[in-house]
Amino acid sequence: MKLKKQSLVLIVFILLIKEILVFNEEFLIFLSFFLFIYIFSKFIKQHIYLELLNQNLDIQKDFVLYDKSQLNLSLYLYNYYIFQKNLLIDLLSIVNFIDFIIKLLLQKYFLLLKKFIYNLIESKFKRLITIEKKLKQNVQKQIVFYILKTISSSFKLKLMPSFIKSKILFKNQEFLSQSINLFLKI
Repeated sequence: MKLKKQSLVLIVFILLIKEILVFNEEFLIFLSFFLFIYIFSKFIKQHIYLELLNQNLDIQKDFVLYDKSQLNLSLYLYNYYIFQKNLLIDLLSIVNFIDFIIKLLLQKYFLLLKKFIYNLIESKFKRLITIEKKLKQNVQKQIVFYILKTISSSFKLKLMPSFIKSKILFKNQEFLSQSINLFLKI
């Protein structure tokens, strides 16, 4: 096809040179105008094509840059996600450790509190027991003294010397306390 065009142009050119074809001014103006339009359109096509090609390359560069930035952003977000996940795992392990420590401390605290309460109750009971023993002894002494007093008044031991009286009272008191203790045990 290109060969046909070139041959046709060559034939027209030869005919013009040989003056076989003669054109008037109007036709020459018309032909020059179309030739100008043809050359201009070729130039414009090529220029527009190059401009569009440049814009296309710029757009492709932008898209490559955009793709790279998007890839970098996705990598960054993925790394950030991994970092957050690891941080969450670390925080969870810390919380579990603190929970374990708190449970352990609570167990120790309750154990110590239990021991403290037990010791406190035990000491109170011991004190009550000692008070009760003292009270029993005092009551027994009072009873023995009262019994001895009534016995001595009935037997008129008032005439005895105080030394003998105290020995008898002591022996009687001892005998009476033993008998009262035996009676209380039964």
